[in-house]
Amino acid sequence: MDRRHQCRYAALPRLVNGFPGGHGVSMTRICITPAAVTDLPDIVALADARRLAPDSASSDGFLVSDFSHADYVNFQQQARHLLVARIDSKPAGFLLAFGSEDSGPCSTADRWLTERFESPFLTIKQVCVDQ
Repeated sequence: MDRRHQCRYAALPRLVNGFPGGHGVSMTRICITPAAVTDLPDIVALADARRLAPDSASSDGFLVSDFSHADYVNFQQQARHLLVARIDSKPAGFLLAFGSEDSGPCSTADRWLTERFESPFLTIKQVCVDQ
């Protein structure tokens, strides 16, 4: 199926000229689609820009996982959701989520959830948004 037909749009307000006191608010359309293999370099670049390095956590946010391009290739095939958001065809963010039945990265938190909650459930592993 053509990915343009899968696109889900969200309209979000964007400040114009330093609003308030500026000229107002315009609306931005964000296209959200399931990630394709061709989106993975953009996803890795976004993740790398937010990767947590020693003493680098900031108010801008960070990702604590150290996933490689190969990891994201596997996630694209295994994850319940690997979604990419684009504004004017430019990558703006991504979301990575696994269902309780999916074979995703196993962590202490995953084991804890599986032991305590009935399936099915969804675990969001990463949310990354560009500045």
